[in-house]
Amino acid sequence: QKMLSKDFSFKKEEDSSFIAYYSLSNRISILLKTNQEGKIYHTEQVARNGFIHTLFSGTKFEKKAGYRYWGDIAYTKYIR
Repeated sequence: QKMLSKDFSFKKEEDSSFIAYYSLSNRISILLKTNQEGKIYHTEQVARNGFIHTLFSGTKFEKKAGYRYWGDIAYTKYIR
């Protein structure tokens, strides 16, 4: 975000789980998971709809595609 802020203005939102930066009507979004315990969250992010979110973030499908980032797994019915 620091490097990009030279060219874009960001809006910051923060809660107990995430720090988020948004720009260009949310077409740029940087989500940082707060991590006081130093856990490795990569696999958990993918499992909790992170990959789906990378596809839909900033599009008309964000928040309408039946998923929530870091929410319940949205693709369980597609796993055999």
